[in-house]
Formats: sequence, structure tokens, C-alpha cells
Amino acid sequence: CGSSKACALDAGETPASPVVVLVLGETSRYDHWQVNGYARETSPRLMQREVVSFDSCFSVANLTTVSVPFILSRATPTHQELYLQEKSVVDAFHEAGYETSWIADQSFNNHFLLRIAESCDHTHYFMPRNNELLLDTVLLAPVKERTHSKPPYKGWSEKPQMMVVHSLGCHFKYSQRYPDEFQHFVPD
Repeated sequence: CGSSKACALDAGETPASPVVVLVLGETSRYDHWQVNGYARETSPRLMQREVVSFDSCFSVANLTTVSVPFILSRATPTHQELYLQEKSVVDAFHEAGYETSWIADQSFNNHFLLRIAESCDHTHYFMPRNNELLLDTVLLAPVKERTHSKPPYKGWSEKPQMMVVHSLGCHFKYSQRYPDEFQHFVPD
């Protein structure tokens, strides 16, 4: 996210309750994130936060519609039916008392993901209209709305929060997913 304030809460702001944000960022390699030991400054904002980065996760496919259901469930390639028969990790957070949110600019045509999104307390889908350019940064407003520390912020809750942020990411021309001021490594 570079150094833009749009990427994180303002300094000193701390959510009143626990906040879990699961980012599904398309085609983002684990070994190319500074927070995971990469030498280049690819995630400076994450370096300033308490972040758990899972280092033993692998995708079962290179297609969103195939891989994401496996990420959010106990399903495996040999037991694919589990994601249809059991609840998702988002459902588990909801049952544990978390307020859940699905924030996405993709995953509109996946029945499993739509089921999860529809069971969330808050759902924010962003779709381009009339060939407009849709930046992944549109996903940040609902995250910030849900994570401010005190009322009277819209959407404020005393409950712990669990959010899934599903970005379009590197699909197609990924340089069209972020504003020009985020362009850090060139050529992009």
C-alpha cells in the first residue's frame, strides 16, 4: 500500500475489540512481501502492525472459483464435497460472536462464496459500471468504517470483527487496480 493513509487506520487509532481481516489478494506471492522477509519495501504499512502471515498455505488451483472455497473451508482436493457440506471459517467466527463482513470487488459468480457473503452481517460488493476502472482501493472504505475505535462512526460495534476482503488484485492489467500514487516499482 505504499505510504498512503488510505491503506490503514490513522496512527494511534486502535479498534476497541479484536479485528481479524483475511485478505484474499489474487496472485500475490508470499515470498514477495516485505512482511514475510522480502528485501524490497512491498508492505511497509503491514510492518507497522501486528500481522499473522501464514507461511504454510498453498492454493489447490490457479483459479479463484476453484481455490477460494478450499481456503475458506476444510475441503481438500480429495474431499471437495466438504465446502458444500460444512460451514466456512467465516461462519465459525460468526458463531464465536464476531460481527462478520464480506468486502469484495469480485467473486460474484461463485455459489459457495455468495453463500458465505450472504450469511455475513455486512456485505459490500463493488462492481464496475459502464466500463469504469475499478480500483481495489474501494475496498478500504468499508474496512476503515468497521474498524474505527469509537462511536459515532457509521458501523461502529463493540463486537469483535472478522472481515474477508477479496480483491481483484493482479487479474488482467493489475496496474489498473491501484491509484497512480501507489505506483512504487516501475515498470508496473
